[in-house]
Amino acid sequence: MNLDIIVKNKKNKILVIGPSSSGKSTLMYEWITKGLVNKKEICFAYQYNRIKEYTKRIFHYNLLKCHEDNNSSDINTDKLLEKILTIKPLFVYILFTNEEELENRISKRRYNEYEFFNEKKPYKREKRLEISRNCNYIELYKSLIQLLEKKEINYSILDSTNPKFTKITYDKIY
Repeated sequence: MNLDIIVKNKKNKILVIGPSSSGKSTLMYEWITKGLVNKKEICFAYQYNRIKEYTKRIFHYNLLKCHEDNNSSDINTDKLLEKILTIKPLFVYILFTNEEELENRISKRRYNEYEFFNEKKPYKREKRLEISRNCNYIELYKSLIQLLEKKEINYSILDSTNPKFTKITYDKIY
């Protein structure tokens, strides 16, 4: 499926999920600049419990939240994600970035989601680096993909290691 076609269809609910600094905001900002999405349609996962789930259609989710909250690479322990996955119809974009590039991005990052909030909210670099270094990414991606397949939720994996997002299959990850 063409990425722009899925995003352009206003009936589609979309979850963009990946580790910190994998390019979630960059991808969404690209959609905004193309005119496919309005900034008001985007919900960051931590906001989810405070809004009506159907007032937003694009969900930004940090895959490391599971590891951060539960010290686990088993995505099935993530209750917030479980709630978001009940939204219908839902299409998921999983962002994959190799660990070396992720660590490089995290270590250089200064602000948290500046392109969305237009404020220089400091990025918790050291905390994110520690979480990232202790995370078993292969198990995290594997448990996410298995969960989506079990729930029969459509997904695409996008390699965001390089500036151009490239569609890949899970065998490129594990």
